[in-house]
Amino acid sequence: MPPQDDLTIRLATQADAAAIAAVHALCWHQAYGELLPNDLLANVTVESRLPARHRILADPSVACFVAASEAEVVGFADCGPCRGAEQECQGEVYALYVLQSFHGRRVGLRLLSSCATDLARRGCSSMRLWSLEENARARKFYESTGGRLVDRRSSARGSLVLTEVEC
Repeated sequence: MPPQDDLTIRLATQADAAAIAAVHALCWHQAYGELLPNDLLANVTVESRLPARHRILADPSVACFVAASEAEVVGFADCGPCRGAEQECQGEVYALYVLQSFHGRRVGLRLLSSCATDLARRGCSSMRLWSLEENARARKFYESTGGRLVDRRSSARGSLVLTEVEC
């Protein structure tokens, strides 16, 4: 594993879309492999993530940061204005994923910090994110950074009902 000093956090470009889609798909399988049904995970591929990734990178209201080690994207985070009508929410982290082989190296913390800095620059004094309730590792990470549980919501994906928590 390369030393942490080789890690760079930077704004993503369209040229990063395929690498981000690959990280996104792999992280879903790593993080949710035991939490979500195989038929749902089977549809999470680089190809299925790529069109949305191009749209996200083209959206001027979204900042996408990548963590790169020796030019390889090993994590990413997206942030921007809150989705939904909640008045108390100003900024939102839409996604934060880091390859499992880079866990414990402060990559997630650096990406989250980049999002917080970007949102503060936009005038946001608070931010939120949603995590799958059963994803204990992610929730522990967010709580270690000062996040706290403030809400729950459920959504259906086919016959599966997912419960997410807002931190």
